[in-house]
Amino acid sequence: MPNRTNYDRRNPVVARAHAVNEQPWKPLSGHVKRRCTRCGFWFSSPDRSRNPQLACQDCEIELLRERQR
Repeated sequence: MPNRTNYDRRNPVVARAHAVNEQPWKPLSGHVKRRCTRCGFWFSSPDRSRNPQLACQDCEIELLRERQR
């Protein structure tokens, strides 16, 4: 999926990605499961005490691009 946060859930590919993402899963060892504050996707990242990441990688890229403009 492209790096953007304006996903249209009417698109079948996006709808499928959201459906798969909502299924139960466990994060990698040493990671915690988090929900992106921008797009709502679940993602895995290192423990919050060491990493305050609140957005998924796609949204982090978008935030960086917005700051550079």
